[in-house]
Amino acid sequence: AQLVDRWQPQVIIGHSLGGSAACLYCRNHPKLPLEQLVIMGVPSEFSAIADYYSNVLGLSVRMRQALRASFEQRFQKTYEELSVAAFCAHIEVPTLVIHDEEDLLSSADDARLYAHNLMESELLITAGLGHSLQGTIVYQRILDYLATAKTPRSLAQNNKET
Repeated sequence: AQLVDRWQPQVIIGHSLGGSAACLYCRNHPKLPLEQLVIMGVPSEFSAIADYYSNVLGLSVRMRQALRASFEQRFQKTYEELSVAAFCAHIEVPTLVIHDEEDLLSSADDARLYAHNLMESELLITAGLGHSLQGTIVYQRILDYLATAKTPRSLAQNNKET
């Protein structure tokens, strides 16, 4: 919120948890004068992120419970309340969703779900790029999408998978 207030961007691009944060921001600020949103490799549910990193770190059940309790106390939200799929139903900003079939952090089905829930979206599913989504096809698609910023929203494609 502080970055958006300071810089007043026309576009927000978020990857992974940054994409989740961008979606939460857009849901909480529906009158934001944002022209476009690009989200890449975003897990649908925060609980999936917490589980993934808990597994990577080898956290015990007790430590996972303590982490969850600390999170809920600090942010006054449960993991389950932080659902990109649910946020997306309230986002009016035209959004490009990019996800890879081989993303180990979250399923491409997550991306299909929240792309479907968005009011205006385009979906690009790649193969072989993994969670990082580093590749010419991604860079070019983002540039092409950003070039359409001056297109009235009513003319933007809705829920088109490319």
